[in-house]
Amino acid sequence: MANLFTLARKGTDIASAATITPPEDGDRFAVTGTTGITAVNQGSRSAGARIYLVFDGVVTVTHATTTLELQGDADFTSAANDVLGLERTTGGWIEFHRWRAAGSNFGGQMVNLGTATELTIATGSITVTQSWHTVDTESDAAGDDLQTIAGGTNGDLLWMKAENSGRTVTLKHLTDNIKTSTGADAALSFDKVHHAVYDGNHWLVIVP
Repeated sequence: MANLFTLARKGTDIASAATITPPEDGDRFAVTGTTGITAVNQGSRSAGARIYLVFDGVVTVTHATTTLELQGDADFTSAANDVLGLERTTGGWIEFHRWRAAGSNFGGQMVNLGTATELTIATGSITVTQSWHTVDTESDAAGDDLQTIAGGTNGDLLWMKAENSGRTVTLKHLTDNIKTSTGADAALSFDKVHHAVYDGNHWLVIVP
């Protein structure tokens, strides 16, 4: 947990309310109380600024397109010590990170990625919404090329595997923003996991 906040300054606690205003004295804030949050004031922060909200208990943060965009276009309900990372946009905030305290221990043995969700290729592309996905071909075709992985910010980690052992997903090396460790196209495995990190320009994929 400490590594996540190495560069984030601890600011004044925020009492949960329908609208919260993150103070200017830090980047990381404990959120107290259980009142649901539907809006986050922007204050004087410019686009690109990031903050972390660390919840003391159960709080529901409501997704709002353009002003408070959350992962999967769905509301977020916290548990104690869960973390929500928000990045300032021109129109509001967008989620760039979340961390679930239950089952996760960055300083010890366990990192829990949650349940993998399936992504289906559409015109050579998928859009990642979390760190653990399975990938399937478009229209369940026997084979399909994956050229583009959309979504993600610099430093994000991704784990992925094929959704179906009978269908072949081919990672296309440098056709767009995928760069494989072998320097060549590679089939996404069904029984092995591919690891990737985003460097801001490419998803760097380790082929097992």
